[in-house]
Amino acid sequence: MPKHLEWKHWGEDVHHPTGRLRAVLTVAGIFAALALLVVLSPLLVPAAFAVDVVRRKRWATLRFYGFATAVLAAYSWALTAAFIKFFTAGFGPGRRARRKRHMVWLQDKWGNAMLDAARRFYNVTWSVEGQEELAAGPVIMLARHASILDTLLPVDLAHRPETGMRLSYVMKGELMADPTIFFASQVIPNVFVDRSGTDTAAELDKVATLATNLGPGDIVVVYPEGTRFTPKKQERLRKKFADEGNLEALARAESLHNVLPIRPGGPMTLLERLPDADVLFVAHTGLEETANAGDFFNGRFVGAHVEIKCWRVPRATIPDEPGEQRLWLEDQWRSVDRWVGEHRHEPNK
Repeated sequence: MPKHLEWKHWGEDVHHPTGRLRAVLTVAGIFAALALLVVLSPLLVPAAFAVDVVRRKRWATLRFYGFATAVLAAYSWALTAAFIKFFTAGFGPGRRARRKRHMVWLQDKWGNAMLDAARRFYNVTWSVEGQEELAAGPVIMLARHASILDTLLPVDLAHRPETGMRLSYVMKGELMADPTIFFASQVIPNVFVDRSGTDTAAELDKVATLATNLGPGDIVVVYPEGTRFTPKKQERLRKKFADEGNLEALARAESLHNVLPIRPGGPMTLLERLPDADVLFVAHTGLEETANAGDFFNGRFVGAHVEIKCWRVPRATIPDEPGEQRLWLEDQWRSVDRWVGEHRHEPNK
């Protein structure tokens, strides 16, 4: 297939999100917040300094001010660039392919700018083992989810020069409120799912559309826990299974210490629709202290070391029978849990 057609037809069956008015209003809020942080910096910086002198939390307030400013600047730049590139892509033949290429480039730059801000302002170090496993797709990536930052890890892993692959995501529906993700998903094939379970079949049908016209440079990213791992969520889930009398699910949940049980529906749907795709597992540790925005204030993330481990399972070794496939997924997820437990460090005080 010619290159421009490969881009044009990439994810053409995916339904793009609606709600442009809400997204536009959120964009206005982002630009206003950035302007306030910059204009009020002569007041905010000394105030943050004074707070940190009293708190003695590794200058966490100043760091957060710098990080928040950098994040809002990255959002503002990405949204402005997306608006410009929408028109510079033209309106003739090939415009859909050009817009997709432009948006993938923007996704790369925006995601890496956010992670670079975290590294710079919080003095975070990074190590990756197995990044070479991302070469030659299509690949189904199943990644641990324990942080508001780890959703950017696939961009950091896949869009470095030595890989150059393009990503599509399965995301929770709430992320449509993020304007950068919303507008990117008008072009890039991402799927937003309702996690309530009211119509699981319909949600899995949406996931299946991501398998349309994938090539050797494609990765479909899934966070199979369905939500960020925290000890509180872990306990709530165990209590739910116990109250329901679901002893099998309770046993699975209690056997895991650093991840939530895998939800197999999405991964198994993609395995069915992508019979030639390998599966890439991404385990990581070091980002647990950024589970929510408030965590950036407590100083525990300062000086963290983030370790990432990727391993790839060839499709030929993955069972096809649904029951065996589910057991295989659960076994691999236990490997993720063990790896995190072996490499996790205590956070800074």
